[in-house]
Amino acid sequence: MRDIIYSDEYWEHYNNCDARTQEKFDYLTEIIISVKVIPKRVATKLTNSKFYELRVSTANEHRTMLFAVDHLSLNEATKVVFLNSFVKKATKDYKKQVKKAEKILSEMIKEM
Repeated sequence: MRDIIYSDEYWEHYNNCDARTQEKFDYLTEIIISVKVIPKRVATKLTNSKFYELRVSTANEHRTMLFAVDHLSLNEATKVVFLNSFVKKATKDYKKQVKKAEKILSEMIKEM
């Protein structure tokens, strides 16, 4: 249903995660690919941003992946770009990670 494009930064984070966390990423990725209407518990739009986040909870840590879509609504998107992932330690992490996601997206667009 949806095509996923992965950035190098996403794979770097993913490969540094333990097997259980990778399984959770894989499970939620499969939902993004195959489910038409994505539940809010899986992915939500970041306030004042063009990005969505996918939350993966493991050992009381929240690993958050930011991604952009080819439509204003994730539910209508046919392509999803997994930009970057990080371990959420504080709310202020979001501003830094959104800027990083914007940079990654910009570089990916230039390469296309």
